Amino acid sequence: MHKFKKKYKIIFFLLFLFFFCFIVFHAHNYQVTYIKNGISITEEYHKKQKRYSFTFTVDGEDFFTSLEGKYSVFKKIVKDIEIKQTEDTICILPKSDKVAFYPLCKKNQEGISFYLINQEPFLSMWEKQELSSNEQTYNTTTFYNLNHHKFCIWNYKGFDCISEEEQKTISLFSNDVYNIPLSIQIDQYIVMADYNEKYEFNQFYVMNTKKNQIKKLSLEKIASFDAYFLGQYKHKVYFMDKKNKKEIELVPKKLTTKEISTSTKGSILQNGKWETSTLISLANKNQTFTYDTTTHYELENETLYKVQGQYKTKITEQSVKEIIKQEEDVVYYLVKDQLYSYDEFNGEVLLLKNNEWNFNYQNMIYIF
Repeated sequence: MHKFKKKYKIIFFLLFLFFFCFIVFHAHNYQVTYIKNGISITEEYHKKQKRYSFTFTVDGEDFFTSLEGKYSVFKKIVKDIEIKQTEDTICILPKSDKVAFYPLCKKNQEGISFYLINQEPFLSMWEKQELSSNEQTYNTTTFYNLNHHKFCIWNYKGFDCISEEEQKTISLFSNDVYNIPLSIQIDQYIVMADYNEKYEFNQFYVMNTKKNQIKKLSLEKIASFDAYFLGQYKHKVYFMDKKNKKEIELVPKKLTTKEISTSTKGSILQNGKWETSTLISLANKNQTFTYDTTTHYELENETLYKVQGQYKTKITEQSVKEIIKQEEDVVYYLVKDQLYSYDEFNGEVLLLKNNEWNFNYQNMIYIF
């Protein structure tokens, strides 16, 4: 009997230890407010996004940032905050051994990128990064800094794909196709309607950019070019045939399609959640998916802003005509015929240039 009691105690202790470790070390959402160097800090962890967010209040001014970070069992991870200011500008640089911070700045009470500040005492608080460039040309595209990415550029018959490893042209059509609105990027694929046809088509081309390989994805029924892509979700893309009032799900990896609409209803992703919509509404308006993200980028009168909730940060002095691609922490955009990227650690980087982008640029640039 004594041996059984001892055995049960050991089992109970191990179970207790397991649940204790699970509760303590398992990632979960939290919010905590604390003071550091006289600055109020609200620190949050978002389990789903695997990101931290911080709001710093300095003399009545709020500074906000969202950072990717591995969950830590320790809270209150900001250990120090450096502050520099002049009459119209203030920058703070939080410091932590858990996440990498960059300076957060305001000029005349408006958010501004640290890379737009070129005066002391600010320059000494953080070293700006400068990526080296090496100018080269392939066909009509000049590239300066690929930054470990692959770029596929529409050349009216196919794609010029440029990476640090190789430059290659992949042909699709024998005749020039100047506009390709029915094309979309997802994962490693570019999905494009068959522009060999004029008014209707019954297949998509699927380009695997890792293998530089083209395959065909057949449709069960003929689709109209009076159509658009709603967006992508979990390795699938969604296509709305406005003329025939059908919503179709495409899976590029498996080369399969499925009609997901009923006779009157379709679906649309709003802030990361599926909602029902009428096919009439989807057909009459080019509605696109919206996602549950902390950060997005907006153009206002050719000025590019990073937007996080109610906080906006101006990130370039250049006149931007189009956002090409955006992720949480990086945005790609066109200035005249030049493609740039911006992130908080590297600033604004010139990537590519193509004279054709002065005239035609929509759906012509794909970044992997």
